[in-house]
Amino acid sequence: MSSDEFTLNHLWTPGDPAVDWERVATAHDLDLNARVFASAGVDVSARRDDRGNVALTVMAAGTVALAIVVSAGDSTAWWSPADALGHMSIPALWGGRREVSAFGGVASGALISRGDRARMAFRLDSGHLPVVVRAGIIEETAEFAVLLTVRGTGRLELRVDASERHWTEAISSVGPPVAIAALGAEEPVYCTWYAAHQDLDQEDLLAQVRIAGELGMGTLIVDDGWQTSERGRGYRSAGDWIVSRNKFPDPARFVEETAQAGLQTMWWISTPFLGFDAIAHADDLATIDTDEALGTSVLDPRDETVRSSLVSRLRSLLATTGAVGFKLDFLERWDSQDASIPEAALSLLAEIAEMVDEVAGTGLIEYRDPYIGYPTTRSASMIRVGDCPLRPAQNRAGIVDLRLTAPGVPVHSDPVMWSPDDSVGRVAQHLQNALFGVPQISLRLTDLSEPHRAVLAFWLGFWRQHRDIILHGDFRPQRPDLQYPIVGAERDGTRLVGRFAPVPIDLSGAWETCHVLNADDAAVVLDVPDRLRVRATVRDARGDLISEVDADWSGLVRMQIPTGGLLTVERRSVAA
Repeated sequence: MSSDEFTLNHLWTPGDPAVDWERVATAHDLDLNARVFASAGVDVSARRDDRGNVALTVMAAGTVALAIVVSAGDSTAWWSPADALGHMSIPALWGGRREVSAFGGVASGALISRGDRARMAFRLDSGHLPVVVRAGIIEETAEFAVLLTVRGTGRLELRVDASERHWTEAISSVGPPVAIAALGAEEPVYCTWYAAHQDLDQEDLLAQVRIAGELGMGTLIVDDGWQTSERGRGYRSAGDWIVSRNKFPDPARFVEETAQAGLQTMWWISTPFLGFDAIAHADDLATIDTDEALGTSVLDPRDETVRSSLVSRLRSLLATTGAVGFKLDFLERWDSQDASIPEAALSLLAEIAEMVDEVAGTGLIEYRDPYIGYPTTRSASMIRVGDCPLRPAQNRAGIVDLRLTAPGVPVHSDPVMWSPDDSVGRVAQHLQNALFGVPQISLRLTDLSEPHRAVLAFWLGFWRQHRDIILHGDFRPQRPDLQYPIVGAERDGTRLVGRFAPVPIDLSGAWETCHVLNADDAAVVLDVPDRLRVRATVRDARGDLISEVDADWSGLVRMQIPTGGLLTVERRSVAA
């Protein structure tokens, strides 16, 4: 029995039909340190793309299965954007199943080995067609396999990198083209959701907005609640997209005064929903589903009347209020085994994006995880980590994963919140975990204590000062198997290092200034490979100066940095 036959005989995936495999790419024919197979009879062409990857074009008709097999030697983790806290293990093939769709994740992943190298990285672009992804260890051979099953008709593009380069470079090499950030999409956001839910009021919100402007935020997202006189939960009023005059007596004046405070305004939209109590419900619009618990139907994006009605209502909302865009929510409700529904929804979203740009100039549209695939994010100005209130580690991991998944699209944190009883160090930790994306904030700013406001002001100011480095510098998260204990960015001689666990920080390289954000409680250990003469400045969580010393460093240097504090190291010279 050949090695291929032995491996393929052990691709055991319970509940899946057997596949008659054919090998389509190997080390022999495309200099690839992996083997790629396709179901027999599939129209496949293999080539090297301009990034050095093996690229397979598949014309799908019916059911198509693809497999990638690579040695699991020295492997430490399986990275996938499907789970921001799931990179700490390598699954078994028989258990590692997930479904990817136009509005649910990305068919992408990387097998990480020692030294943060990728033994293999892949990405499958299937357009609007859903993909079943199985990834895990073949226990009989100690190999790692990725199995991809697509049902439908369309063009598939599979890219595989097995060059064993740094894992972030490998993911980038198989990823989509780098997007160009929309004007205004990289501004810190004040979001109303956690702060108020549906309990909104025009004058009270303007009070929050004025403080947000003073703190350096540049965008306001008015989340769920502006469209209804209710102050609880539910979506019975969704679909009219008319501002409730009970809460916002003069929405145009509200947007104008928000702009005077320095913030642009975006309205939240539960895009597919048509609530049972909405005026538009009487228009007998076509729907595909009903959710009794939420009090809403789900609009059919294939219907021309539905499309024109929704676009018209959103156009009117922008034109009458002066807002710049929307947070489009609940897009996953347009996922369906009927491929015509997500296909139509993607087209509708592109139409909405075009309308927003037409009305608002360069308009803004926010999506959130899990609708993060390339066909979807092409119409987004920004994407946001999924809801994770008071879970800073998940926020950090989500930011890293989304930045690698959708390069160039500004990635926003889930809105940061904290308890009034938190220490200043803990408040800073919440913020530091959000600072490698665009930070969003959601809590009542008028109720902040003076110490908490000082922490927020310092770290938002630090982020604005270093925004270009954070968002556009060399981005290097480390050790996905340990949930990114170190996240770094570097540009033009300035290095930023977020330290989120008690691990040493490597100070090698040609940096001139290095900022260490200490989001851990333990002492900071710096690994200095050469003898350096430095000036070291320590600030606490509020930015207050603790110490500033000139020193000669070499080897391991231990520093006491307050929790949530900042160490700034300026290189003076190489010590004698």
